[in-house]
Amino acid sequence: MILVKSYEKWPNFFIVGAPKAGTTSLYEYLKNINEIYFPKIKEPHYFSQTVVPENHYITPVRDKKEYLKLYENVDFKILGDASVYYLSDPETPTLIHNVSPNARIIISLRDPVERVYSHHLMQTNNFWLQTSFHDQLKKEMKHSIPFGKPSIRLEAGLYYENVKRYLDIFGKSQVKILIFEEWIKNIEKTFQEILNFLGLTVSQIDFNDIPYNEYKTLGKISKQILKSKRISKIAKATLTKSQRDSLRNKLYKKGKKPNMDETDRKILIDFYKDDVRKLENSLGRKLPWKNFVDEQ
Repeated sequence: MILVKSYEKWPNFFIVGAPKAGTTSLYEYLKNINEIYFPKIKEPHYFSQTVVPENHYITPVRDKKEYLKLYENVDFKILGDASVYYLSDPETPTLIHNVSPNARIIISLRDPVERVYSHHLMQTNNFWLQTSFHDQLKKEMKHSIPFGKPSIRLEAGLYYENVKRYLDIFGKSQVKILIFEEWIKNIEKTFQEILNFLGLTVSQIDFNDIPYNEYKTLGKISKQILKSKRISKIAKATLTKSQRDSLRNKLYKKGKKPNMDETDRKILIDFYKDDVRKLENSLGRKLPWKNFVDEQ
């Protein structure tokens, strides 16, 4: 239970996930709108105390005073927090509602088969996982990976219960659900809808500047640099985290996304299909996810 004091300033807008469903693009664009404030820490994960424990490879902001400092001395209508594991953490909606009952929530959902494959590519590109997708999939189908350990997060694509919790706790008027495959095809319309959802009127928006995360890979030399413990030690001793992140990003280049093995795809479709059906029934619509077109 988080105790709230009258003078405390809590965020009133949350992008809660799902991972690898365009949340970074949403964050990068929205933070440049004058009436919306996001702290420099994109994913503080303060309210995700189950899925992002203290020993997680993503370091959470766990102290209340430290979290509230992210929003001190700022005068914006909308205060945002974009932490993608808020969606799959069962305790998070209640914890947010306790301190910010009128908050607006955005959920972006992506075909769960494509989402989990993209998650694996990110994990291997960052050297958090070294196993092939096929081997990691077999491993996680048999055994649950402890929270805090790198994984492909199969359960993060089981959206139905996660979405239902937010709708039950906040109500439909405070929760906006975006479908990744739809909104990236009509970005201007989507962001106008988001601004309306937040009660904002913004003019002169340059939608051409909206960032979108394309698949990137590493060359042989770049991999050697990033895997070098000696270089990593020197960088940590001489550079700030933002400087290290900036240099790291420069080593990546656009590449062709590798194809998923069709056997793995069939395993995943079977794993997710019942959840997708329940989600569609809950939302009252068919979802444009190619992997489930023949599963209706």
